[in-house]
Amino acid sequence: MVLLNPLMRVALVTTHLPLSEVAGKNHARTREAQLRRLHATLLRDFCITAPRIAVLGLNPHNGDEGLHGREEVDVIAPLLQRLNEEGLPCFGPYSADGFFSGPVRSATSMRCSPCTTIRGWPPSKRCRWTTG
Repeated sequence: MVLLNPLMRVALVTTHLPLSEVAGKNHARTREAQLRRLHATLLRDFCITAPRIAVLGLNPHNGDEGLHGREEVDVIAPLLQRLNEEGLPCFGPYSADGFFSGPVRSATSMRCSPCTTIRGWPPSKRCRWTTG
């Protein structure tokens, strides 16, 4: 699912799941497939010749280097490194707590892939409401 508004495009790795199931559905294969689809969509459907994808973490404060969860350290960061080595420009993981109001958003052309609906949907809707 891709959420659109005049300021950003937000793709979700998981949608409409109980929060208790999110971590189990958010493994490297799922995330990699979503990032590859998002990259292809940005090239084909949005005609963006050099998309830059910002990837958000799963845990509060991006896991604080493992203090609040290890998905960012053990799964997301290694995946992004491998995808970048293959030429697929993905950056992060960034903390969803402040991403949508920070300078990283504009540096990555506002294409991001939050882990869950709860992380990506509210900022997308908020920007839509404030821009009309």
